[in-house]
Amino acid sequence: MIVLLVASALFGTLSLRTYVIIPAKKRKESKLLEKTQKYKDVMNIDTILISSQQSGIPIFSKSYSILQKYQNELLTGFIQAITLISNEIIGRERIEKVMIKSDKIKGYEKIIELDFKHFNFFISDYKDIRVIFIIKDKASERFKTKTAEFLSDLQLRVAKKITKWDGDLGIFQKVIPPLLEKHFYIHYREKFKLNPVIDSNQLVKEQGLNKITERLLNVIISIASQNEEFYLDEAVNTLHARNKDKVIEALELLLETEIVIPINGTFSFGI
Repeated sequence: MIVLLVASALFGTLSLRTYVIIPAKKRKESKLLEKTQKYKDVMNIDTILISSQQSGIPIFSKSYSILQKYQNELLTGFIQAITLISNEIIGRERIEKVMIKSDKIKGYEKIIELDFKHFNFFISDYKDIRVIFIIKDKASERFKTKTAEFLSDLQLRVAKKITKWDGDLGIFQKVIPPLLEKHFYIHYREKFKLNPVIDSNQLVKEQGLNKITERLLNVIISIASQNEEFYLDEAVNTLHARNKDKVIEALELLLETEIVIPINGTFSFGI
């Protein structure tokens, strides 16, 4: 009888560990990855180039290092040639397709991914629009989904403008940045500052911040003491930690509480 009770207790413990503790840990890790992927995706972007799918003419570009404005037409011409050749040689059925499942978007996106030595091309077409991302690492599944959502959203807003385009790029400069912000949080790539109405040093002393958040805030305070304006990745990369996701999570907390803010105050694109 005693043996049966002991065995029952052991199996009960194992059952608890298997069905409660381990899944809870996995859910926590999954939630952390979900929260930090937004930051990773936007920091992975080097260049955004949007063009007409039919003509290849660029209508919008945003670059953080590689692409210069005068190279837009050269790059879009190169991409146009690649997509035409890929369709002829490997056929449409061989091009990766991503189906977006949501209440608002149902359809397929054509994607071509080109892996070069130091960067990647991520090219996606939807009806009249082609978006080209030059990214440092391969696109995440979240990034692919967001690209498809962005394209669908953009198509609704600029389809008529593209088909009847008179050469004025100003109309696209008004429409595209707010949509990029909506789907990709591109303001994360702009400069930030400490909120001047919050005493950061006093906050560290008084608030129960976890260690990693406190360390990150100390790093930001140090950077800001030398230069009021800074980039988010500068702060994240300065703090050496075993788990970078924890650092990104800490950064998100500082952003959510507006301890750290964009240089022009609370950032918002009107959509």
